[in-house]
Amino acid sequence: MEDKLLSGKRVLVVEDEMLVLMAIEDTLADLGCTSISVAGNLDKALALIAEEPFDLATLDVNLNGQISFPAAQALSDAGVPFTFATGYGEQAIGEEYGRHLVLNKPFSNSQLTKVLSALLDGSQPPALTHSSRYVRGDSGHEPRLTLPANCGLRLKALMSAMGRKRTLAAA
Repeated sequence: MEDKLLSGKRVLVVEDEMLVLMAIEDTLADLGCTSISVAGNLDKALALIAEEPFDLATLDVNLNGQISFPAAQALSDAGVPFTFATGYGEQAIGEEYGRHLVLNKPFSNSQLTKVLSALLDGSQPPALTHSSRYVRGDSGHEPRLTLPANCGLRLKALMSAMGRKRTLAAA
């Protein structure tokens, strides 16, 4: 069996938009991730960071009006590499977290993959944009994060599972 980018990795996804979360989860599963913990709000994110070790994380900047910077600080303190995901642009991050990569929503599966790869090896992703850390959504030449065919059925289950850990069976 070939090793995938996220084989054996534990990933925290902090995201309050269900469809975006489902698409990220599917991309992580395709990359071999076997443990995905999700948080739809800041309190749950902070609790998960305190309780579990993670290899990487993605943080939505705005969680229903709450800024995720306390979770970013907790991840930094724990030494966990992470990226911000936002529809508000690079200016939403500010100086304090300027060294972290930023994924601009909407982003493609391949952009997410490049950023996760860069987080794992500690590098900047190659040639994603003219900015050194900011990954802009593409110009429509590549599909955005794709929604799974069964997203309607999964949405109801996901809504009840927000904040719970998802462990995927090994392929």
